Amino acid sequence: MISILFLSVNTFYWADDYSFILNVNKNGLLSNCILGYYNWDGRFLTLGALIQGFIIQNFAIEFVTLFWSILFLGSGFLMYKIISDEVKLENIEAKNQILIGAILSIILWLGSYSHISETIYWATGGVYTFNLFWV
Repeated sequence: MISILFLSVNTFYWADDYSFILNVNKNGLLSNCILGYYNWDGRFLTLGALIQGFIIQNFAIEFVTLFWSILFLGSGFLMYKIISDEVKLENIEAKNQILIGAILSIILWLGSYSHISETIYWATGGVYTFNLFWV
């Protein structure tokens, strides 16, 4: 988990990040979201898109990807808590709890392996991580 957070200091702006920042600076945050809604798709008028625009416009890229990384790990933690409540994990022996936690961590990592650079370590794509956490 710590390595995921430390990768945030090794990120940089790329792809749509520059275009998104220029559009937000040119049109303003809310106007850019409205234009994105009419010209691209409906996800531009979500809470995630507003937060994404705000932090990309006002914070360094390292903070942006750190924020998305924390939400990614938070989603994993919430998934663990939900599953542990459903299967009554507190009634299971400690060694099995550790095993279940390790298996869930591996599943989360492998499940996101193919798209992690586009949904966590990409400032513009991180809005999907926010939506995963929020929902």
